[in-house]
Amino acid sequence: MKRIRFLFLLFLTIKGIAQNMIPNQSFEQISHCPRNFNDFPVKQWFSATIGTPDVYSDCSLTTFGVPKNWAGIKNPVHGNKYIGIFLSSNPKDTNFSEYAYCKLNEPLTYNKEYHLEFYASPSTHSKYGTNILTVAFSDTILIPTTKHHLTFPNHIKINTQNAKEENGWYKFNITFTAIGTAQYFYLGNFLETNNSLFEREIYEGYSPMLAQSAYYYFDNFWLEPKTLTQSTIFSYELEQPFSIQNLYFDFDQYEVKINDSTQLNNLINYLMQNPNYMLQIFGYTDSKGSNEYNMMLSEKRASQVKKILNIKGIENKRISVFAKGEFYIEPLNDTEKRKVVFKITRP
Repeated sequence: MKRIRFLFLLFLTIKGIAQNMIPNQSFEQISHCPRNFNDFPVKQWFSATIGTPDVYSDCSLTTFGVPKNWAGIKNPVHGNKYIGIFLSSNPKDTNFSEYAYCKLNEPLTYNKEYHLEFYASPSTHSKYGTNILTVAFSDTILIPTTKHHLTFPNHIKINTQNAKEENGWYKFNITFTAIGTAQYFYLGNFLETNNSLFEREIYEGYSPMLAQSAYYYFDNFWLEPKTLTQSTIFSYELEQPFSIQNLYFDFDQYEVKINDSTQLNNLINYLMQNPNYMLQIFGYTDSKGSNEYNMMLSEKRASQVKKILNIKGIENKRISVFAKGEFYIEPLNDTEKRKVVFKITRP
């Protein structure tokens, strides 16, 4: 009993001393009340392009106020301020996006796991939402010389469809492994296309500036090394095969059946948060039918799962499919063989 209590105390102590690596995480520190759309007076945060983000504050009574402002109505998650960013100004055009960045309180450590938490929400008047948010870590400091779209090769994708809603905001918790010793954190849209955008069902279109835009509020960022207090919702061992229990196929079919999408969503989130990892998908069949037919059917099954992952935001080039037919490595009955097996690998 004493040992259990000691471990519990140890967990609380680790959590208590955790330090946020992101400065001014809820944008409470500003040099002055925001004056116009070219003004971003948030201390320790900067714009990476000529198009500046917006800060909303209780010191502004109209355009940049809280909870009511030109882009909508939203109460802050914490304190009296939050920021707003154009992720896209037009679903058919990637030439204009806004970005905010800050210098971390300490650089990332290579191959170390980190936990990132933040809140985001499309503004009330934003016509478009996005299925994927992106963040990036870099050693490079960008000087704002253009208004055009930026790309980072190793940006992290975050699936918005599984986010938990809290008081009108969506809360995001991700775990990722550092692939370098980055000093800067970047926030914005780093996707090469606007395929992730969707037209929102609830849209109060009062602003012409937002009639073709995906404009999001952000608040309350927290970044820290992953500790024992942060339970691992899902993790995978590299190069080791695994299956998703509730993903299967009917007899002689390749249409994917999913009773519960939780495990599949976990895999998608993991791949988005670890963009340097690759995925192999192995398709299987039962023992009925010829070997040639079963190989063809198993390839179709693996390819169908790949299409689902592509739609969810996992790039086609990261996924390889393999046909295995009925030759599964374990002794299973025919029903259990109608499935796919996954393996996560390094490039």
